[in-house]
Amino acid sequence: MPCLSPDNRDLYFVSNREGGYGGMDIWVSRFTDGLWQMPRNLGPGINTEGDETAPFIHIDNRTLYFSSTGQTGMGGADIFYCRRINDSTWSAPINMGYPINTTANEGSISITMDGTKAYLASDRDSLKGNYDIYETKLPSHLQPVPVAVINGYVYDSLTQARLNYSTIHIQDIQTGEQLYRYVTNRGDGSFMMTLPAGKKYLYVADRVGYQEITDTISLTDYTPDVAKPIEYNIPLLPQGYSAPINDSLIITILFPLNSTSLTDSAKTKIQEAMMPWLNEQGFVLIINGYTDNTGTPML
Repeated sequence: MPCLSPDNRDLYFVSNREGGYGGMDIWVSRFTDGLWQMPRNLGPGINTEGDETAPFIHIDNRTLYFSSTGQTGMGGADIFYCRRINDSTWSAPINMGYPINTTANEGSISITMDGTKAYLASDRDSLKGNYDIYETKLPSHLQPVPVAVINGYVYDSLTQARLNYSTIHIQDIQTGEQLYRYVTNRGDGSFMMTLPAGKKYLYVADRVGYQEITDTISLTDYTPDVAKPIEYNIPLLPQGYSAPINDSLIITILFPLNSTSLTDSAKTKIQEAMMPWLNEQGFVLIINGYTDNTGTPML
């Protein structure tokens, strides 16, 4: 019963392998450095002596739904949910209650992207083991965390070519803790990120052969609408690239004969010439001064 997290980093699945707590347990394996790591049991807070099955991690990457016969329920297998606290810790499971759960068996829940509707399997209206698919609206307290869906691609800012296998690390802007990791599509360099709304994030994007870029994504004032994803593209510069240096003559000022003082009109011309440059960044202002062969040499 595999379920892949929205950032493609964690694979949740069910197994009765050694090291569990009895029956079927939920395990997770993380994709790191190009390899799936040894699976880790989600622990006794979620797994019991009974069967925990059908894990479903929502697109918010924080709310995990699953079915259990070992947690305190209403009879048979019930559906529970818990929230991610950090990479390895989850909140205590909460029974989703009636009418989602009944005295029959419920499992295999799937929640829509906007979190308002659920689909689940249950044998409540038939013989035990004969499952049907049901649809229901979710009350707000059972819904996952509201998220923003961000679509885009990483590209070479010089050639405009899309860059596959680029990595995007999402960090907590205050603590620097890495929250999520996304890799652009191997075909067209595209990505889809889902980030909880109401926060500001720091991201670091990089790729072999390119310079790392750091920037922020602000969702503090964002109203989630999964039907209208945010379009956000990320440019990268090739490794070793240096911006070209261009010289521009801004203005030439002639001093009065035998004088080192600027006239009021010259000062005004300088101010007017500098106005378009005042908001520019990354430029160096060079001032050259010289004399000619007119006037008295002693002066």
